[in-house]
Amino acid sequence: MEDPAPLVKRTLAVAALLALGAVVFTCGWWVGRETARGPVPVSVSVPDDPSPTASRAADLELGVRLGRIERELESLRASVSSLEIASAPPGPLGPDPKRVYEIAVGGSPTYGLDDAAVTIVEFSDFECPFCASARGVLDRIVAEYPETVRIVFKHHPLPSHENARLAHHAAIAADEQGKFWEMHERLFDAQDRLDRESLIAMARELDLDVARFVAVLGSPGAESIIERDQDEGRRLHLMGVPSFFVAGRFVAGAQPFEVFRERIEAALRAN
Repeated sequence: MEDPAPLVKRTLAVAALLALGAVVFTCGWWVGRETARGPVPVSVSVPDDPSPTASRAADLELGVRLGRIERELESLRASVSSLEIASAPPGPLGPDPKRVYEIAVGGSPTYGLDDAAVTIVEFSDFECPFCASARGVLDRIVAEYPETVRIVFKHHPLPSHENARLAHHAAIAADEQGKFWEMHERLFDAQDRLDRESLIAMARELDLDVARFVAVLGSPGAESIIERDQDEGRRLHLMGVPSFFVAGRFVAGAQPFEVFRERIEAALRAN
């Protein structure tokens, strides 16, 4: 599952890692310089021909210095960890998998019967490879539970994906012409071609009204739908995509079919 880390978090973490690299480089250069100069000076009398005693003393001194370097590295690693924690968003670290959440699904694309016993809500990003990989599991769920499970799609493009938001606009534009799921498949199949011209080409392949389709791309209406779904994701404290809620219970990431089947069967027994 991809994590939409804040820019501040990434910047601070990268700065700390650069500092870590600088220390490693400096320490490596210093040790190499000292080694090139000859035996490390120690507070013992070293004869012209190195003896086992002198060698042990040199090894001891070098061990002390390497230990000091390791402690500095551990300190820097701790600093990176503290930066990541400090810059994490407030609130719970993701939804509670033991809790049953109420999620509004009105107006969202739905696959399956409206009165299905179990609803799976998916928060997804068309440029996310993990979201694309989850399709096979969802297809199997639909095939094995055609009358008892429905899938509801929520738009949750991540800011780290350059073309994701426009791709979601394209899906919304296709939905207005009754072909959301057809566009859904094409977007996931062409994650490396989600620029505007490619999206328009997809609309032509689906025999959509291209002028009407283009009018929706970048429109306030499409943007409001995305914002609505992302607000819902923030309310649920989502940390990444794909995120699923099976009968209101959270499932993180592209899990195997068996994980979903267990949740579906539990929900059916509860009904």
